Amino acid sequence: MRVFRLSCLLFCLLIYCPMTCRSIPLDTLLTRWYDKAASLMADGAYDSAQYYFDRAFATKGAKESPVYPILLNEQATLLVYRGNLPAALETKKKVLPYLPRVKNLETHVSVYNDLGILYHRHNMQDSAIYYYNKALDAAVKYGDASWLANLSLNLGVFHFNLKHYPEAEKFIDQALQYVQQTNDTLTTFNIWQVRAGIKAQINKTEEAGFSARKAWQIASSPQENPEWQLRCISSLYRYFQRTHQNDSITYYIQKGNELLKKVSIHSIPAIGFIQVRSTAYYESRQYAKALKDLIYLNTTPSGTEKKSLFEKMAVCYQHTGQPEKAFLYMDSARMWTDSLAKEQLTKQIAEFNVKYQTQEKELEIAQLQHKVLRSKMHLLTICIILVLLLMGIVLIILTQRQKRKMAERKLQQIEQEKKLESAKRFIDGLEEECKYFAKELHDGIANDLLALQMKTEMEGHKELSASVGELRKNVRTISHKLMPPVFDHVGLDDLLEQMTRNLAESFKVTISYTTDGHLQTETHALLPDIAHNVYRIVQEITMNILQHAQATEIHVGFSWLADTKNYLLTITDNGQQATAPLPATGIRGIGLHTIADRVKIIHGSTRQYRDDDKHENIFELTFQPE
Repeated sequence: MRVFRLSCLLFCLLIYCPMTCRSIPLDTLLTRWYDKAASLMADGAYDSAQYYFDRAFATKGAKESPVYPILLNEQATLLVYRGNLPAALETKKKVLPYLPRVKNLETHVSVYNDLGILYHRHNMQDSAIYYYNKALDAAVKYGDASWLANLSLNLGVFHFNLKHYPEAEKFIDQALQYVQQTNDTLTTFNIWQVRAGIKAQINKTEEAGFSARKAWQIASSPQENPEWQLRCISSLYRYFQRTHQNDSITYYIQKGNELLKKVSIHSIPAIGFIQVRSTAYYESRQYAKALKDLIYLNTTPSGTEKKSLFEKMAVCYQHTGQPEKAFLYMDSARMWTDSLAKEQLTKQIAEFNVKYQTQEKELEIAQLQHKVLRSKMHLLTICIILVLLLMGIVLIILTQRQKRKMAERKLQQIEQEKKLESAKRFIDGLEEECKYFAKELHDGIANDLLALQMKTEMEGHKELSASVGELRKNVRTISHKLMPPVFDHVGLDDLLEQMTRNLAESFKVTISYTTDGHLQTETHALLPDIAHNVYRIVQEITMNILQHAQATEIHVGFSWLADTKNYLLTITDNGQQATAPLPATGIRGIGLHTIADRVKIIHGSTRQYRDDDKHENIFELTFQPE
């Protein structure tokens, strides 16, 4: 019975599990496996993480899912963690075709940065710098200071390893500017560390020392990090050595000895400190202590250069009374040098053989290519002739088209000049009529009214005489307004001020006029024709406002725009509606047509709008002094 129940339970599970998998959307399923794999990677369970990646990639339709490139990218990261750099590089390259679909720019930055690092580790420097720059461009668009700092740091280290010191300095200083906009302590520490090394290499000792101290301050923060502190001692030692601060060297070597007890002796920071300590002991002639460290470095995979290591060990053995071992290690240094020289010579000979064989093949290929080139030369000559003929035809067509365009522009210019001349004749005719009517009013009706006033006054009709006098005054005022202004001795600025003052008195409305100090001299330099047209425009606009806008306040402003070398005339009123637009909008008033013609004559431009916040109508006229 128990076996039967277990069999039933197993059967149900076998049916339920596939149904459950099918019921979960593919993207959701892949995302779950990705999250599980990423969590296992963070815990160091690389084999288990690989299991979930394999399940995800084996799922039907996974390649069509938007989650697929994210899985590929993280799979490459796992391969880096496991030390399989060639496979990591190939996997990262598979992500590139999917990047245009990914909208998240941070993913672009991450992929390009990882490719730069992987190509750099494969000594493919051209590809490395290409992808580093792609990552930097994407990071600039993304606008994340942390990414920009890390990328600039990577580029600084990249150029430093290639001994491109000016570029390395530029990028590490750029990284420092970016990281100061973040709270990334680890990146900040790394940048100060690398900056100290770069500045020391280009003999900027004080900057190197400052950077080393800043790194030490971070490593010695309230949450002390012994490994970080050990990494700092190398940079500090170089600085104190160059500045001959032996007491500081002794202090930090002792500090390093204390820190060494808190970390693994085989860790990279520990080995780096032991290398620095051996150098410090050696240069201070503490040969017994130096020898102890050198022996450790020789028996431990430390990456220390063997020739220099053997030479120092030989000197230490000599000074500690062990001449036989001193001779042995000095001979080892010589043999190591000879072996390196032989290896280099063998490599050069092999390269020469390859070059020789390559040149032989290239010579054969060149002879064959020479024969092919002869046959291609005739074909190329024919092609060149055809291209030249085609270029000649195209040139003729373009020349004719250019001439036609020039003729059209000339016709347009002539038409515009005719319109402008027509407008000018129209304005001149109006001015002549105004001048004629002004003289008739002044010399005819005004004098007749004067005679009538004197007659009524003599007959004792004083009230009628006063009315006739007021009428005569109004006629003279109209006559003066119709008479064109004279600009020989008075500038436009003064005439505008006088006009606004007279209008304010006549219409009992607040009319103000302002100008800047520059115009007091500049307006006299205006051509009389321009000044006259501007005066008439102001006169027409203000009269329209007084008659139609029901305004109680009008302001006329005249100023000089120094940046554009133009004059700006502004008329503002608090009327109920904006000043009517110019005739281009379809309104056919004579006054507005006159304004438009005058604007054309002075080659000006107008702008009319209403400021609803201030309840003001604004008219602006911009024109040049000539």
